[in-house]
Parts: sequence; C-alpha cells; structure tokens
Amino acid sequence: MNNFASMDPYFDDEDEENEEIYRRLLRNRETLPSCDTTTLPYSSFSQPCILCSRVEAENILTKTSNVQPGHFIIRPSAHTNYPYSLTVLFNNKIIYHFQICQSSNKYSIEPYDKIDLLTSKVFCSLSNLVEYYLTHPIIFQDDDNKRNSITLKLYPMIELTRL
Repeated sequence: MNNFASMDPYFDDEDEENEEIYRRLLRNRETLPSCDTTTLPYSSFSQPCILCSRVEAENILTKTSNVQPGHFIIRPSAHTNYPYSLTVLFNNKIIYHFQICQSSNKYSIEPYDKIDLLTSKVFCSLSNLVEYYLTHPIIFQDDDNKRNSITLKLYPMIELTRL
C-alpha cells in the first residue's frame, strides 16, 4: 500500500511510534474508548465497533468476501484527541485511514490538510457522522494531491467472524 495515508504519520493514529502503545491498549481493553451501541451504533460490518488494530482492519476489508469500495471499520485509536480511526476501502484494494477528532463533544474527520474544509462537517455524535457520510462523500487529497472522494457503505451482513 503506497498512499498518503500510510506515508503521513499525522494522517492516521497508528504510526510506528504509537504501535506499542496501541498493543498495550489492546491487552488492557478497559482503557480503550467506549464502543457501546449508544456511542457508535454500527460499523460497515453491523457491529457496534470492531476492536482491532490497523493491520487487522486492513485485512478484514481486503480479505472478506463481497467487500466493496466504501465499506469501512471504525476502530479505537491510541490518541487522546482522536479516540477513533475510520478505515475505508477505496478501490483496487486501496485502504485509507482517517482520524476522527473529538473536541467539546463534537466529532469530525481529520486531518484538515487532507480533508476539504468546504465540505467537512462537525457532528454532535459518531452516529450522525456515520449517517452523514453514508449519503455524502468524504472529499480528500491523495499523496499526489489528487482530489478524491468516497461515500461510506454498510456491509450487508448480520455478523462477521474475525479472521
């Protein structure tokens, strides 16, 4: 995978420096942000939140049958200001990772240098963020500064068995 999301350490929450912290958080799951259904009612895979690492999320999106561009996973993040990451299948098995910022009980997709500020929104809940991007595209720039967009899509499956 060679895209700006994997090359820019500020774009995703799990750069090399934070990988060990994230592994420790996975071992001590009660320290992770809440993933109950009132906070996050669904992911692309019809689960409240998938507790997995960046690599596991990429594997799920690239190796699960019938996954299409727009399918996504919202997973816990190791960063304080970014409690969640949004991992999205773009096309041709390209994965993008977006940070979900929480500030003053408001949620937004970041980083602002990659997201189009004219179309970026702030939401009062994660549910509202997901619902909005199910019908409106996330507009962003790739590593070649090319403008791209992706609309989230729910996976038509009741349960998912982890790989």
